[in-house]
Amino acid sequence: MAKARIFISSTCYDLDSVREELDIYLSSLDFEVLNSQKASFGVTPGAHSHRSCIDQVIESDFLLLIIGKRRGGTYVGSEKSITNEEFKKAKKIGLPIIACVDKTIIDHLATYKKNPASDFSSVVDDKRVFHFIEYVNAGATDNWLHPYRNIEDIRKIIKGQISHYLSIYSKGLRLDRAKTKKNKSQKSNIAKFPSSINDFKKGGQDEQTIIKNGLRDLYQVITMILKSSMKKDNKIEQLKCLWVIARHGELGPDHFTIDNDVFKQFAWSTSRGNRVFNQMRAFGIVGEYETDDSSLSIYLSFESESEDSSLTRALKKYVQTLMEKHGEDDGLEILYSADMHIFAC
Repeated sequence: MAKARIFISSTCYDLDSVREELDIYLSSLDFEVLNSQKASFGVTPGAHSHRSCIDQVIESDFLLLIIGKRRGGTYVGSEKSITNEEFKKAKKIGLPIIACVDKTIIDHLATYKKNPASDFSSVVDDKRVFHFIEYVNAGATDNWLHPYRNIEDIRKIIKGQISHYLSIYSKGLRLDRAKTKKNKSQKSNIAKFPSSINDFKKGGQDEQTIIKNGLRDLYQVITMILKSSMKKDNKIEQLKCLWVIARHGELGPDHFTIDNDVFKQFAWSTSRGNRVFNQMRAFGIVGEYETDDSSLSIYLSFESESEDSSLTRALKKYVQTLMEKHGEDDGLEILYSADMHIFAC
């Protein structure tokens, strides 16, 4: 499993111990930490050390920005600091950014704005640290600054933000699924039959031919149901009936058998079952209740079953494959659209 990568962006010399403790903390949260002070930090061959830092920002999933009292070095080919350029690149490529600023500097920012010519050497080594903070704060996005007094504050900030990101991700994931479901419902309900079908691993050539022909015939049966003028709920009932019997019933030479108690567990009682079977007759599907030794069973077959095409075996193969690849809920939804692309070459 790939780990999320988080880049620590800050000046190094004054924040060396902070970076080291954050490296340990983030690693304990199972992040891959990109820290330019570590031997494992990736250095781009043939590139300036400053460029290597930017390259690693590009490879990251998050940026943790720590602004302390030092400005740090100026980025090669730019008037901005290295940390400033790292932040700029992270923002440009859309990385989630957690920006933490020494509270002492925040407390003096308003005074600096009123009296920029005053001496602030006891607060910052370069007034351009204030400029950087204002640059971050003035942004239309990613302009939130988290003040901190100590390393424990930064840990709490990280923990809170990661929790918030997980909440956003969960909501976004649910929204994406809802949109996907809506888009699917807006599209044609019937999928096209695959232009060609893969050979199956089991069975000889004759067996494979029978199953392939059976799948084509089964597709025709399902599409006839879907294209019929019946209510949608009635169509769904018939397809669910095929699913339940193929999944839980026993396959004979040319029919399915399922105990009525099992059928009732996953479908309906006899009165509703008989109604559905009567509707399925129009599509060449024969469903019947039969009593044998005081037990009630259901037999289901297809009128168009032939030597070179087995609808019952094809239905069993279809439902089994859908279960294996997609599970019950998604598999049943796929059957409702007659989608057989799981067999496509």
